[in-house]
Amino acid sequence: MRLRLIVLFVCSLALLFVFPSCSCEDPEDNQTTEEDVSHDDIDDQDVDPDADDPDADDPDPDADTPDAGDPDDPVSVLPGLDELNDDRLDLLWVLDNAGNMCRATRAFDETMEEFLDLLAAVDLDVNVAVTTTQMNDEYSLEPVARPGYLQSAHQPLSGFDAACSHPLDAEGDPIRSDVSPIRERLQTAVDCTADPSAWADLLDVSDHLLRCAVDVNYRTESCTAEEFQNIDHYFPPLGYCHPFEQECQGEPGVSCTSDDDCDSVYREIPLVLNTGEFRDGSDDFDRTAFAEEFRCMSQVGSRGYGFRQGLGAAVEAVSPELTGGPEAGAGDAPNAGFLRPDARLAVIFLASRNDCTHDGTLDETTNCAQDQCTIQENLGDDGALIAVDTLFHDFLLNFGRSQGWIPDDTTELSAEWEQALASTVVPVAFLGDHQIDADLAPEDCTVPGLEEDSCDNEYALAWSGHRFAQFAALFPASSPSGDLPDIGGGICGPPTDVFQSFQQVLTEL
Repeated sequence: MRLRLIVLFVCSLALLFVFPSCSCEDPEDNQTTEEDVSHDDIDDQDVDPDADDPDADDPDPDADTPDAGDPDDPVSVLPGLDELNDDRLDLLWVLDNAGNMCRATRAFDETMEEFLDLLAAVDLDVNVAVTTTQMNDEYSLEPVARPGYLQSAHQPLSGFDAACSHPLDAEGDPIRSDVSPIRERLQTAVDCTADPSAWADLLDVSDHLLRCAVDVNYRTESCTAEEFQNIDHYFPPLGYCHPFEQECQGEPGVSCTSDDDCDSVYREIPLVLNTGEFRDGSDDFDRTAFAEEFRCMSQVGSRGYGFRQGLGAAVEAVSPELTGGPEAGAGDAPNAGFLRPDARLAVIFLASRNDCTHDGTLDETTNCAQDQCTIQENLGDDGALIAVDTLFHDFLLNFGRSQGWIPDDTTELSAEWEQALASTVVPVAFLGDHQIDADLAPEDCTVPGLEEDSCDNEYALAWSGHRFAQFAALFPASSPSGDLPDIGGGICGPPTDVFQSFQQVLTEL
């Protein structure tokens, strides 16, 4: 019952904070099969066809292998799993921070109260952390994100989608006279500074000046040269040297050559929020304090690199190189203190475009931009994308090494180890509908925008996210797919209150 509660909690938590798009999988009913992974709306080209083939090549004879144990009893395969506490959960959000995410991420604040209700009602000790889909450490427009690193610094700077600055009408066109999305981000940014009173004057910037910053036509017709300013400078300083202006963001006229020349005014937030630290002696949950911290850390901006590599980011985030390994605790490693050896792990992917984790040979400078990812995927083994089953293996390998459940020098996992490790992880993916364009070929790479989007409306601009879905489907407890009552819709639809639906599911269990 406790594992089922964890699975439902993860799905429902994600739903409350993101989109009603999850049909939560009951781990007692779900047995992942080739049919599960290869159903019509998820492309199976990255799933190893020899995964369960008795004629497949034998694993490396020199690799560490466990005693066979009972495949249906993970503890008999990996005795370290005997320490798992079903009251503990480590929860990693992998958030898309690319330019078209502004519409989607507004659902966070809209569902904050339901999320707090859920944390208060469910008796779980939860570690919460955030990373992003960005894996390009040299992309200078994004000031905070680093590949696979946990981040808690507030990042309010948006991309260049008009929806980041203006609401959309029923036809999906921006209402240029309305700059309320900017004002909402400004309010949160000021609240997240160390001294909000010192930056309160930013809340009084006129609509006219904000439109001068973001609306080219309005700027040309209605703004003087003195009134034009980069929109970034209306937000409190991040400690970020703007690469085009060589000025510290938020401090016009303060020149810089690197981020070291600029100071951040945002308050420090722990990289890991533990719900136990927000409960008092009577075990009452401090909703306000948790909300203040998580609202700041979960705003990751939308300046990130367009080639999303969320699966690669998850693989890196749980690696011993970043976690510090099983003895790290709260040590000096970038992600130390997140993973606990007695806790299960949940990973929630929120992405508006397909995963593009590649081997380094993908040309990211071609005319077809992110469509290059689909072209390389369609090339199969000859393409640059790393196969989903390889990422699944590498994720479990890194996770097991970080937890100390397998030797640190392990390079290959036996089928028994892989199955045992997968039983401790619950992945959830929120994506665009699966509209796989299997016909895109290298000769088509002439202009961007070749791939058809899943939706372009007031709720989201999204494309197929099938590689994330394939990854999730390889775990025994996951979403998408599931046999429990449906409490979902899609990333392209409106966020709704699903807390009552979650309670109904628990009642049925």
